[in-house]
Amino acid sequence: MVSTDRLHITPLSYYELTDYVFGRKGSVVSDEDEAWTLENVLQPMSMAETDDHIFYTFWVAKRADGIAIADIGFKKPPDEHGIVEIGYYVFPQFRGKGYATEMVDGLVEWANKDKRINFICAGVEPNNIASKQVLFNNG
Repeated sequence: MVSTDRLHITPLSYYELTDYVFGRKGSVVSDEDEAWTLENVLQPMSMAETDDHIFYTFWVAKRADGIAIADIGFKKPPDEHGIVEIGYYVFPQFRGKGYATEMVDGLVEWANKDKRINFICAGVEPNNIASKQVLFNNG
């Protein structure tokens, strides 16, 4: 688990992730998101070594009051050069409050302690100004 000033960020187990994704259908998870998560997250996670599960799952960010405001995670385990890519999603009603910057900072701090990781990157769509700012804020 990662704790920041305002958030507790916890990686989900395989079963927690399944409940999280399929239990939120119609709220934050669309049919397209559900299909993508099944193919790109749940299936690879089910075949991965247990130590690598944290690189496939979603890490859920909750405020001190227990409200889930976002998720963040890695796209896959570190490659042969120790490179990982992160992705994140802040639920619409919680955007613009600095949560994404805080989550990325917390996950990067956690990743810097893992000897398998040498470099952290993130991809951003050219028109996603807010996400660009998050990455800029985190160096």
